[in-house]
Amino acid sequence: MLKTILPHLVAVAIFLISCVIYFSPQLEGKVVVQGDYVQYKGMAQEAAEYKAKTGETTLWTNAMFGGMPTYQINASAEGNLLQYFNRFLELGINRPIGRFFLSMLCFYILMLSLKVNPWLSIVGALAFGFSTNNLVLYEAGHVTKLHAIGYLPLLVAGMLLAYRKQYLLGGILFALGVGLNVFANHVQMTYYFGLTLLIYGIARFIYDLRSGQVLSFLKASGVLILAGLIGLASSAVNLLTTYEYSQQTMRGKPILETTSAIQEPQSSSETDGLAWDYAMQWSNNSLDLFAAFIPGVVGGGSGEKVGESSDFINSSNATTW
Repeated sequence: MLKTILPHLVAVAIFLISCVIYFSPQLEGKVVVQGDYVQYKGMAQEAAEYKAKTGETTLWTNAMFGGMPTYQINASAEGNLLQYFNRFLELGINRPIGRFFLSMLCFYILMLSLKVNPWLSIVGALAFGFSTNNLVLYEAGHVTKLHAIGYLPLLVAGMLLAYRKQYLLGGILFALGVGLNVFANHVQMTYYFGLTLLIYGIARFIYDLRSGQVLSFLKASGVLILAGLIGLASSAVNLLTTYEYSQQTMRGKPILETTSAIQEPQSSSETDGLAWDYAMQWSNNSLDLFAAFIPGVVGGGSGEKVGESSDFINSSNATTW
C-alpha cells in the first residue's frame, strides 16, 4: 500500500516545495503589482466600502460606466460548496503558491490518467505549472484566467477515463473539473476549451464507430453530458445572472441601425452579439503561436527593455530626432 501511494505523496511534496521556493517572497509578505488586479480593486472599491459600512453586499455600483451589477466584478461564491474543495486543493494557501500548486496537482492527475509513469508525470506537472504563459498571466493580474486554466486538466482526465469505460471515476472528475472551472469565473476559457473537447469527442466517435464500440461511446457521452450539467449547475447563480446582464450590453441585440442595408456594421452596438473584428482583436495570429516556443519571434512586449548594444539603440543614437 505504501509503495503504491509513495510516488503520489512525493509528487505533492515536490509541487509544494517548488512553489514555496519559487514564490518565497510571498512568505515575506511581498506581493506582485498586477495591473489588472489593481484595476479590479478600483472597480470593487465602492462595493467594498458599502459592505464595510453596512455589513451587506450591494448588487449595484455607480463607479463603473453608467452603473453596473457588482456580480460582474465580485462573483458570489455563497452557497457554492466547491469553494471549500477549491481551498482544499490549494492546501489553504493563498496565491501564488496555492494557485500554482493546484495547477500542478491537476496536471499530475491528467498524466496519470494517460497512464504515464508517476515520476515522469511529476516532471510534466512542473513544466505545466511553471510554463511561461502561466507566469505571464499571473504577473499581468489575469488571476481568474490562470485559475480556470489550472482546472482544465481535470476535464481532460475525466473525459479520457469515461471513454475508457471507467464511467463513475470519469464522470466524477469531469463534473468536478467543470464545476471548479466555472467557479474560477473565467467563462471564456471554459467556452474555448469546450470547443476543444467537442473536437476530441468527434474524433472519438469516429474511432469507436470504426472499432464497433458505438454503445460504449454513447454511454460515456451520456455520463459526460450529465456530469457537465451538474458542474454547470453548481455555478448557476453566476452563469444565469451573467447571461441576463449580457443581453443589456453590446453582447446582446443591436441598439443602433446601419444607414444602409448593404453597409457593414461599424461596431458591436450594430450587431447581434460582438462584431467579429472587436471579438478577435486580442486573439493570437498564426505566427503568434510560435512565440510559445521561440521567444521574440514576433517581437517583444510593449514595455520591454531594449539592450544598449542593440541595433535599434545604435541606429537611434545615429539619428537626429
